[in-house]
Order: sequence, then C-alpha cells, then structure tokens
Amino acid sequence: MTTRQQNRTKRDERIRALFKARYLDAPRPRKLSREFVLAQLAEEFCLSIGTVENITYAKGAV
Repeated sequence: MTTRQQNRTKRDERIRALFKARYLDAPRPRKLSREFVLAQLAEEFCLSIGTVENITYAKGAV
C-alpha cells in the first residue's frame, strides 16, 4: 500500500469515527440531522458532501 493510499484510508477512518460520534452515538434529544453532520464533516475535511456520504456509507463502514 502506498503512502497516498494509507493517508486516504486514515482520513476515511477519521471521518467515519466522527460521523459515528456526532450522529449515531448522539443522545436522541440532541441528535442533529444526518445532512447537517455530513455538511459539517465536508467543510472540516474540505470535501464535497457526496464524497463524505460515500465514505460514511461505504460497505463495511460504521
């Protein structure tokens, strides 16, 4: 695995972990909308919402 692939894999894992913490593990009354959480992550990682959505919902993720 090249360095570029390793960095991408680490980035994807961080995005999945943050999504899980902010959306899936959030208590019910404080839960933000899925779209809002995806938009926040897209802005933080300078990616499109579609890319973050694909990373988050990839097979075997979360």
